[in-house]
Amino acid sequence: MSVSERFRDNATHSVVVQTDTSDCAYPFEVGHEYLVFANEFQGNLTVNKCTGTRPARMAVTTIQQLRALRDGTALPDLFGFAGTHPADSSEKGWEQVEPVPDLTVTAQSEREDFRTQTADDGSYAFRGLPAGRYQVRVQPPAGRLALWNGTADHVGANAGLGDTCPLNFEVFYDGRISGTVGRGDGQPVSGSVFAEYEGPEKLNAAPVGGHVNNGHFEISRLWPGLYRLVFWPDAQGPSRAHPTYYPGTQAASEATPVALGDGTHVDGLRFTIF
Repeated sequence: MSVSERFRDNATHSVVVQTDTSDCAYPFEVGHEYLVFANEFQGNLTVNKCTGTRPARMAVTTIQQLRALRDGTALPDLFGFAGTHPADSSEKGWEQVEPVPDLTVTAQSEREDFRTQTADDGSYAFRGLPAGRYQVRVQPPAGRLALWNGTADHVGANAGLGDTCPLNFEVFYDGRISGTVGRGDGQPVSGSVFAEYEGPEKLNAAPVGGHVNNGHFEISRLWPGLYRLVFWPDAQGPSRAHPTYYPGTQAASEATPVALGDGTHVDGLRFTIF
């Protein structure tokens, strides 16, 4: 690997970093830039996916922290990063994360609101804030959700009180499919519905699902495209349950695809289980 920036020790212009071929191997790709956390073992530098190694473009705030530690400089009062949520949930999906620039970030206290924009690398920073408690949120583009920790549209943080943790947000698509699941006689069933991405893009996207609650299901944060819905009943007894595909068939080839636009919601689907 070529070294573009050093945070510890006197690394040369290039280093050899080893990763094994097991399930713990880090999936490096040629031509990409990484923030590398390596361990020394028997004179060799080794890396696996359990270290903090990440593509540099999704490690912007960690790089800020390391520079401040190395140079003895102060971090902003509040800072963070906004990047896309990848379709691939595995480590290979880290390469799909892209910074989202030009988003408005608001830090709201009890007395005043402060605003800034995300930069080209997806980072944002507030400096010179009055000490106190703030609610931080990112205004997402149309048809998107900007969430902290994958669940909340805002996060509370202290400014000027010694906190130095970054507040990173993920930008999700806001596609949604919802409806009801029941038997032919109208009785609700118990189980889960999964949306399997069918195209048109080639995404290594895992099925996204939700539990059926009182006959209703809802699957959110879906990319635009075609989806095949499949219902799996709750397991009962030793026999393996069979799936049912929307709108009500056990043959995957007979499933009716559900089309989602960019950030659109398809509601009111009727899923019949026979």
